[in-house]
Amino acid sequence: MPRTEFEDCPKTLFNKKGSDLYYATANQPNEKLYGILNQLSDVPIALRENKVVANIVITDEQ
Repeated sequence: MPRTEFEDCPKTLFNKKGSDLYYATANQPNEKLYGILNQLSDVPIALRENKVVANIVITDEQ
């Protein structure tokens, strides 16, 4: 299973009508579809990648 970029994860989740996205350092990204957890990639998320994503989705006020 190829690497999945963060930008693709919410799109995939929405298109499949999923309910949850799990995106954590040192783990593969996962989605929850109809109560079942599914891997989006075999490649774990690197710390530096997760920091970039956090800086994009979290504002200074948060």
